[in-house]
Amino acid sequence: MIKYYYPIVDAMMYLASVVNEESAKALVADLEANKPDILAEATKILRPALDLEAELEKTLHLDGLNYDFYFQHDMHSRDLATSTSSAAFILLANLKECITETSGLDDVLALRHNLTRRERMSLFSSNDLVDQGNEDNRLQSIIERDDEQAFIAFLNSLKAPAPLRRKLVNLYQNFDEHVSKLIDLLRPVVDALTANESIYRDSVRRASQQISKITDLRKFIKERYGIVMPYFETYSPYITVSEPSSITVHAMDNIAPDIFIGACINDITTLLSNRRECSRLVTSFKALADDNRMDILHCLCTRPSYGLELAELLNISAPAVSYHMNKLALNGFVDIKLDGGKLYYTSNMDNIDAFLDSVKAFLRTPYFPKE
Repeated sequence: MIKYYYPIVDAMMYLASVVNEESAKALVADLEANKPDILAEATKILRPALDLEAELEKTLHLDGLNYDFYFQHDMHSRDLATSTSSAAFILLANLKECITETSGLDDVLALRHNLTRRERMSLFSSNDLVDQGNEDNRLQSIIERDDEQAFIAFLNSLKAPAPLRRKLVNLYQNFDEHVSKLIDLLRPVVDALTANESIYRDSVRRASQQISKITDLRKFIKERYGIVMPYFETYSPYITVSEPSSITVHAMDNIAPDIFIGACINDITTLLSNRRECSRLVTSFKALADDNRMDILHCLCTRPSYGLELAELLNISAPAVSYHMNKLALNGFVDIKLDGGKLYYTSNMDNIDAFLDSVKAFLRTPYFPKE
């Protein structure tokens, strides 16, 4: 199973999803308002995440400003559409390089408190927001000199809103205190996630098996989900149920970026694309569902023809040919061009082949029954 420093990161993902109103429950509410036709199927797919959230809500009380301070998405990267740079992920970035899956929160706390000043500066410099301000490559020199005052001055010079600059400086200057507070916030969530692993174990395992078979993860994510990730030679994938239908990237200098892939995203994406593809294919089939239009298309696949020629050949009127031709053209089955004062019609075999391939591909996808 693909799993890094689990369940500590899943706890951070869960708290971030609650604070930023991106939970599975919020997704279902959005579907109910905007895509009610797939609500029942989507709810079934998201059931493990919804059940887990219900269990966590019973045991956790997330009142207080501390959660907003550490988990609010107030440090987005402009380059990575799905990147999240909340305070929690700055403080606990790059955990997989120093702990194992069996490491606990106390191990993390000890490791973070034992970081040298230079290591802390390096940790902050890997954050997207900080890296964007390093256009002249000053940071490496500052870190090599172990110049803390210069580093703080650099943070204060970032092209970011003043509250964000102050927040970064605060996180750095009071690092140990913030890490301790963050671990305290995470502890009950980690305990609850561990206690309820049976709810989501199967969905995580299934998603992990799917991802483990992919040889080019960047290409797969672009083609399957339409998300263009930054190019790296390797990636560190992680399956999360806390944000079940999203892909989140955490990129750091010279380190394989973490990619957090929602356990339900493949089925949700398939459901959405199936509904769109089903509608598109039905429209195309309706364009073909006429004897005259099929005869016209059959003729044009043999050779190009103009309107009167087709009318005489099929024994129908010229206006009827024009009517049927518009239906075929709108769906991409034929092309129309003017040549010598006559409208010539030709079959578009590329589009016809693509349509037939789409039908075969659609019929091979999982079926989600409508309720």
